[in-house]
Amino acid sequence: DYLSFSSPNVVFILKCSEELISKILKYERAIEYKVVAQISSVRKTIFSIEASPINNEEAELSLDISDTFIARGQCIDLLPTGMEGFSVLLEGMYDQKDKEKIKE
Repeated sequence: DYLSFSSPNVVFILKCSEELISKILKYERAIEYKVVAQISSVRKTIFSIEASPINNEEAELSLDISDTFIARGQCIDLLPTGMEGFSVLLEGMYDQKDKEKIKE
């Protein structure tokens, strides 16, 4: 007699000041951060697509209902931590592969 449910995935896209970006670069080995942010919007993605390679030129695609939310906002402060907490993508600091992961 207990409530059981899975937690949704949340991807945070935060704009950061130059001062905070310098702080991130100072702690370049940190994998995760505790973040203080002002969230301006949250959207649930409708679908998720996964690709399973068949060979070098083909892949099988799986379309499913997504359990991912995208939260956007402004980073106010952060502190590097160990392997606890949540992942944060910092706008302007991620590459094209990361952008493709969070397409809306």
